[in-house]
Parts: sequence; structure tokens; C-alpha cells
Amino acid sequence: MTTQPAGAAAGADFTTQPRISVRDAEDNLVPWFTGTATVAIKPGTGRAGATLGGTLSAPISDGVASFTDLSLNLAGDGNVLVVSVPGLTSGETAPFTVAQTATKLAYTGQPGGASAGLPFTTQPVISVLDAENNVALNYDGPVTVSIKEGTGRAGAVLSGTTTLDAVAGIATFTDLSLDLAGPGYVLVADSGTLTPAESTAFTVAQTPAKLAYALQPGGASAGLPFAVQPIVLVRDAENNLVPAYDGPVTISIKDGTGREGAAPSGTTTVNAVAGIATFTDLSLDLAGAGYVLVADSGTLAAAESAPFAVAQTPTKIAFAVQPGGATAGLAFATQPVVQVRDAEDNVVAAYTGAVTLSIKAGTGTPGAVLSGPTTVNAVGGVATFAGLSIDKPSPGYVLTAGSGAFLAESAAFAVGPGAYGLDDVAKALRWAGGFSAATPLDLFTHDVETSGASNGVLDALDASRIARKVAGLEPNP
Repeated sequence: MTTQPAGAAAGADFTTQPRISVRDAEDNLVPWFTGTATVAIKPGTGRAGATLGGTLSAPISDGVASFTDLSLNLAGDGNVLVVSVPGLTSGETAPFTVAQTATKLAYTGQPGGASAGLPFTTQPVISVLDAENNVALNYDGPVTVSIKEGTGRAGAVLSGTTTLDAVAGIATFTDLSLDLAGPGYVLVADSGTLTPAESTAFTVAQTPAKLAYALQPGGASAGLPFAVQPIVLVRDAENNLVPAYDGPVTISIKDGTGREGAAPSGTTTVNAVAGIATFTDLSLDLAGAGYVLVADSGTLAAAESAPFAVAQTPTKIAFAVQPGGATAGLAFATQPVVQVRDAEDNVVAAYTGAVTLSIKAGTGTPGAVLSGPTTVNAVGGVATFAGLSIDKPSPGYVLTAGSGAFLAESAAFAVGPGAYGLDDVAKALRWAGGFSAATPLDLFTHDVETSGASNGVLDALDASRIARKVAGLEPNP
């Protein structure tokens, strides 16, 4: 062997090809010799299963044969080549090493189990190979994974550690994920110098991970459905809507927010449709500030609404204090109090409108008049009356309270007869003496009050007792 093989790398031509010469017994070149030299791997040397590639025969000219394209497919130490020429003693190369030269990348573990925003359940494994598809154990350079252009969802982003160094020719990824669901994703593995590799196409599924308010509750008034009802979305880990989700979503008041004792009404649990839970009739019974609603599914991360206030909307009026202790012509001993209330019977403190009282038609004595300030403005949602009186007695008066479109009626109450005065005495005496055209019916009440059981006649005794009462000699009713 006049030139030893060198620069051997698996699958690649030796950088220094072997050269042989034919010599005589004294080791002198035999320039006139012609023939053919054949080269082969010496049995038992190098890697088992290795194959010598290239042109294995070379012509001998001027006693010299040169090989030009020999290679070995497997890396390893201790490789020896044997050159034989018919009729001559064979020659051997010195032992030499076949190194590995990384030439390409390959997926030996395909990505799989991908859900949007979550690490793949099966992470890709990239092997660095030589030209003969053997793992290049000596390679420790970087390998980068990216989305192949035109595959998967437009705008998708590959997250995680997308570049790492190979260890013994293998790059094992651990935390890769894609943010957008969709089919047909292909990942490209590249090192910058080696032939890149592509994964098989795979799908990124959506996994619902959390809830989020797409529409906040608003326009809330105690006891009435919100003017703006909440809408809750089911999202994956990257905030994408999950149309496949159709499970239940429940709304409740967050502990410690709003008014203590408040309760939501309406359909508080609905099933999502295409990943969207739309509520339609929610309401809260107590007015107050700082309410927060929690949306929950039992399995996904819950969502909280922005804080909001529940206002009071007046829906009715009611007598909080009934009129009572009424005597004809005198102010009621108990003056009525009217409250403006919401749908849940809470006083609407913000209401300042006018409230008016009147005698309900068909009650009491015909022609009776309600006197005093019959219209007052509510203060803190309460209209407090004072100085009201009715001029004619009757056992069955009802007052009507009105404020805009709101109406309420008092309980029935009696107005008793008034005290007797000088006019009553004069009238009684004139009638008793026949000097008055008054009829017994006109003085019926006087007769009852002065004589006990009425006989329909006002007599002298009645007149006498009225006079005594006016004079203060008897209690005056």
C-alpha cells in the first residue's frame, strides 16, 4: 500500500483514496506489471455488516493501481482493507477509522396528541443520520423545529423550546405546542447544514380549558331582568372559542359581592351552543353596588364578570301607614304614609316624584271633600302626609294614592262625626220648636250621638244635651 485510506466517514468517499504498487521480493516497483487489483474488507475488522462501496477494482498501470471512490457505510474503528492481484501476495491497509458525517435529519418520533395551547402528548424526536441512515452518535449540534409554510392554520404559532442540542445524535423535544386548532399541520426539523426533515401531517384538536365573559351583565334593576344579559364563551388554553363544547354553564353571585342576602333569579344554568352560553332572563332581587357574577362549568376554569350595580326601578306604590283616627272636619290622628317600591317590595330611595291622595269614587259619603296637602313629593322614596281631613262622616272611606302610572288603595276606614258647635245647638233648638225645615234624617247623626238609639226624631232632650255639651257640662264628642 503506497497510500493508505484516510478521511473516511460513513457513507462518504474517503478523502484519501488507497493506492497500491506491485513490487518484487526486494520491495522494488515492477513498472512493467499490468493486471487488475481488487479491494475488499478484511473479514473480522471494522463494524459487522459494513459494506465497502465504490469501484472495487482498479487497473494496474506501470505497476501502480489507484482507487478513486471507495467508501464504507458504517462508522467504526479497526477497518482494514485487503487488496488482491491474481498470482501475487495480497496487501493490507493499516487499520483506520470510519467516522460518521451527519448528512440529514429524520423524525424517529412523530408529534401527536396535539390540542390547541397544550403541550403535545407525544413530543417529536429527531435523529441525526449519516448518508447510510445510521444515527450520527457524535453529532451534538442544534436542531430547530418550525411549522412548515402553508400547513395547519394561518397565523398559528409553535410554542415551547423549539431549538435544542442533539445528544448522541438525537434531539428530544419536550414542551412543544400549537395555539390554533386545525388539521394538516407539518413540522420541519432543520439544523442549518443538514438535510431537513418533515413530520407526517397531524391535527391539533381543541380542548376546552376555561370560561370567559363575551358580554358583561348590565342595565340591572332590582327584581327585573337585566337589560343586557351575560354571554359566556368556552375557550381553549389560547383563548380560542371551542365550538364543540355543549356542556352546562352556571351563573351565581360571587361570595362577598353585592348585597348580603341577594339571590339571582331566572335560568341560571344553560347549555352552551357551539361553545357559547347565552343567558336571557337573569335578575337580582336587591339593589346595590359591586355585584360580581361567577360563571362555572364544574370542570373548566371559572370566569368572573366585571363589577356592576343593581339599580332600583320603581314599579308600584303602597300604603306603609294606613289613615286612621278620623273625625269629620279634623285632621286624621294617623296620617297616611305612602312608599314607592321596586318589584321586590324594596323602597326606592332615589324616587322623589309627587304622590297624590284622593277619595276613591263610590266610598264614604257622597260629596265628601279630602282637605289638606293632598300632593307631596316623596323623600327617600317615601311620601309622608300631614294635616289631611275629610269633612263628612262615614264608616267606609278608601283613599287612592297615585304617582304617575302607579296606583294604590288604602284599607277602608271610618270617619266619625265631628264635635257639636253653636250652629248645631241653634239648629237643634229651631227644629225641635218647629222653626226649622230640617228633617229628622238631616240630624240623624246628632240624634244617635245624643240620645243613643235613634228614633228618627230630634226632641227637646236631644237639644238640651247638645247645649250642655257645648257649654262644657258634658263631654263633647
